Amino acid sequence: MRPEMPHSQNFIDLFSDTNCDISPGMRQAMANAKVGNEVAGEDPTVNHLIERCCDYFNKEAGVFLISGSQCNILAYRAWCKSPGMGIIIEHLSQPVLKNPTIFSGLVHGTPILIEGTDGTFSPTQLKNVIKENQGYNQPQPAVVSIENPTNFGGGVIWKEGVLSSVIEVSRDHKLPIHIDGARLLTATTVMNSNSFLKNQSNADSIYIDFCKCVGAPMGSVLLGSKDFIDCIWFHKFQLGAYMHKAGSIAAACLYGWDYQLFMMKNVVTQIRKLATTLAGLPFLEVTPPQINILYVTLKKLKISAFQFQKEMLHFNIRLLAVNDKKLRIIFHLDVQEYIIDRIVESFQKVGNQYLSEDD
Repeated sequence: MRPEMPHSQNFIDLFSDTNCDISPGMRQAMANAKVGNEVAGEDPTVNHLIERCCDYFNKEAGVFLISGSQCNILAYRAWCKSPGMGIIIEHLSQPVLKNPTIFSGLVHGTPILIEGTDGTFSPTQLKNVIKENQGYNQPQPAVVSIENPTNFGGGVIWKEGVLSSVIEVSRDHKLPIHIDGARLLTATTVMNSNSFLKNQSNADSIYIDFCKCVGAPMGSVLLGSKDFIDCIWFHKFQLGAYMHKAGSIAAACLYGWDYQLFMMKNVVTQIRKLATTLAGLPFLEVTPPQINILYVTLKKLKISAFQFQKEMLHFNIRLLAVNDKKLRIIFHLDVQEYIIDRIVESFQKVGNQYLSEDD
């Protein structure tokens, strides 16, 4: 549940990387965008964005959608040819934890969960779960879904060797790979290698999100083969997800990609600085962040993470408690370096107030 947000000019929102403002340059780009009928393939700005994404990931075709959730829903529907077919997915993935009703309500597929590590799983685990789900009374696996980087798994980027091996296992079993790339563009700013992009391009379908990574108000692009995207359009019509004059949104995505994505590298640098400082507090266990997501685990405190979250609101700082012990902090384009000291000071005040007397 989202915590109540105080109204203050000094408010620091670390709830999500979707919670940054729209920059003046992006607003201007949206206002000046050339637009057309997206559903008829006549919006020049949407078409340009899709072409650029296809070139970036070496894909035949793509489709512009409002959100990453739409991308996952439509991709799963396209890969699950019959109701009840299985979607192999890690148990900490965003669709499992935050969009669980899509499987029965919209996709008509069955999640087959793998309990991996930090939202990732091994080739051996994939082999085992495929083997376990054979027979008439089991959901026939239709697609392997990978979240890269992970969200609730800790903001972890899949190791390239592991991802390559997982894709190889999928190929051996004639299963397509779908990559949920909600924060994939952010990962590219810290993984400066051609092999990283090539690895993602080996997936059968992949989407990238422009709201989380570059500060656009909305917008994602789902990519795959021409036949796959043709199938996606069928399901897109079913959901009423087609658009008109969508170029204004696509322009925001393009502007963010060109002029704001590079800033995310500094955002990651700043959250790593915060992690280093918070690691010195006796009541926190800090997981070193790989991208702009930081998880801290409470210890030696008399309050839960949910209570800690509420206490931080008194200091005009908004976090997310993911369970009784763990807090998530996300930096975004509006977070400036000077607020790090204020975050640490607020953590110290709340933590010192509720230190357990037994420790």
